[in-house]
Amino acid sequence: MPQRAALPRAGARLVTAVLIGALGLTACSADAQRDAAGAVSAADDVSVDRLRVGDCLITPADGVVEDLAAVPCDQEHDGEVFHAFDLPDGDFPGAESGQAAGEAGCLARFEGFVGTAFDDSELDLLPLTPVADGWAAGDQGVVCLVQDEQGGLTGTLRAAER
Repeated sequence: MPQRAALPRAGARLVTAVLIGALGLTACSADAQRDAAGAVSAADDVSVDRLRVGDCLITPADGVVEDLAAVPCDQEHDGEVFHAFDLPDGDFPGAESGQAAGEAGCLARFEGFVGTAFDDSELDLLPLTPVADGWAAGDQGVVCLVQDEQGGLTGTLRAAER
């Protein structure tokens, strides 16, 4: 079973998401067609464990997903992966502590990517964080998404100053 990400209902500025699973089945994971630089070159589904910084996405409003729709950044989208990092080694920190650490790590990088402090931005933040089963399988990764609920974006949100 590939990883799944729970995406909560839209409307929150800081949106909470949780990675579920992470059973190490990357061979079965969906990945988009990519160019030589690693950028998505054709619209396709990408498993949450295959997301890369710079991927532009069409994010669902809510629900549990195994894959997200990735598109070349020059096509309409509503979100982008702007950072990824691992939580510290050790025992699983718990869902709430892991989520808090993911949010803090993503928030720390938000302004450097967007060019505007999160509190002053019109954009949303969506951290994807591991849960116990994924942690036990070696998934300590957090994926940070910046999102515009209005959609219709073309290009990157890097230095968007929004």
